[in-house]
Amino acid sequence: MNNNSYDLSKVNDRIQYFQDEILKVTANKFAKEVGIAYGTLRNLYSEDKKPRKSTITKILGAYDGFVNPSWLQSGKGKPTLSATQEHPAFQAMTSGEYWPKVGKQIRKQIRKSDKTPEQIAQATGYTIYRLNKTLGGKQAPTPQFMSLLLSELGITVDQLAEVAGVPVPQKEKAAKAAPAEESSAAAQEQETAAQPQAEPAEAAQSVQAVQTLPMQPQAQPAGHDGESVQELRMKIDFLTNRINYLEERMSRLAR
Repeated sequence: MNNNSYDLSKVNDRIQYFQDEILKVTANKFAKEVGIAYGTLRNLYSEDKKPRKSTITKILGAYDGFVNPSWLQSGKGKPTLSATQEHPAFQAMTSGEYWPKVGKQIRKQIRKSDKTPEQIAQATGYTIYRLNKTLGGKQAPTPQFMSLLLSELGITVDQLAEVAGVPVPQKEKAAKAAPAEESSAAAQEQETAAQPQAEPAEAAQSVQAVQTLPMQPQAQPAGHDGESVQELRMKIDFLTNRINYLEERMSRLAR
């Protein structure tokens, strides 16, 4: 089933879209993870009858903290609660062009960490075979896997994209905008230079008026402590991923 054949106004299609396009797993694998019979899931996709409330509850429980309950039940909002998937570099990073390079970098990060591949596989809900297959570039990663993986390794999407050489759309836009801003500033300087200078008497009066004004405290520019907006975004992204990971672990322990 392709993107154009999903009718996301129907809960049945939203479930199949979540399985196919978000998790990127087979129906059989999805049924096992949710805890329902494969035949039940197959009938759900082939019929217009709404799923039982217990089926919805099982899906929400299996992917608690990842799937958006509001979207799954009513179609409102975004499919997932994951900050990783919303990151501008995520689509590029998991594409066929860049994912093999990213997978190699992740292996390096795992070797640098204090965790074994088996521990990483367990934390992300993967078997060691599936982990190796994914990092080897033979299988596309899911947003849920990436969110848990980055949290487990303690790195952000931006950091991983940088070491793997994946271009981040926001950074590209900022780089393109910089020359335009410089050109605008140069044009303003030229306009100022072209304007007639004030008469000496008027200039003297202006200076005297400025000298008599009380000194006002100057506001410090944003980011005065040395932190850039990009660094703050990276920290927010890391903390969000960490929260999602901890919620997922707590949910598993509670079961």
